[in-house]
Amino acid sequence: MAKILYIAANVKTVNDSFSLSVGQEFIQEYKRLNPNDEIEELDLFKTEIPFLDQAILGSVFGTVKYDELYEEHQRKVQLMTANLDQFIHADKYVFATPLWNLGVPPVLKAYFDNISIAGKTFKFTKEGPQGLLLEKKHYAFNLREEIIIPVYRKAKSTAFLILKQY
Repeated sequence: MAKILYIAANVKTVNDSFSLSVGQEFIQEYKRLNPNDEIEELDLFKTEIPFLDQAILGSVFGTVKYDELYEEHQRKVQLMTANLDQFIHADKYVFATPLWNLGVPPVLKAYFDNISIAGKTFKFTKEGPQGLLLEKKHYAFNLREEIIIPVYRKAKSTAFLILKQY
């Protein structure tokens, strides 16, 4: 039995969101094909996702001791730890998110900051950062009216190729 973490990051309802409707269809079909797997849903707009700030970064990097943080910052660190643990303990990930201004919603970026912890989800090597969860599968539905695909150019910039839906 696998544990799937379905992560939605959209303020719209399923009926009004292309990415959420595709994500929900995928989850329904996945459940049909894998009835013994557990699916946990995480709606980032209905969950408190802490944004990084100076105190939290100090705690993460060890320049500030946890006991020295104000209670509010301790609570945020606890939330971040819970988000990280939930992510690590999943076997597969499904992301459903819109494209806002050629990027993801800020709450999804904050979630990535919560789960991107050296020694837990990645490590630093001589060649650069290396993922520690590479054996886990993920599916991402980052959509709007069109399908947007990032294209990496030689100029080291990110462009977007828009393919029309047929």
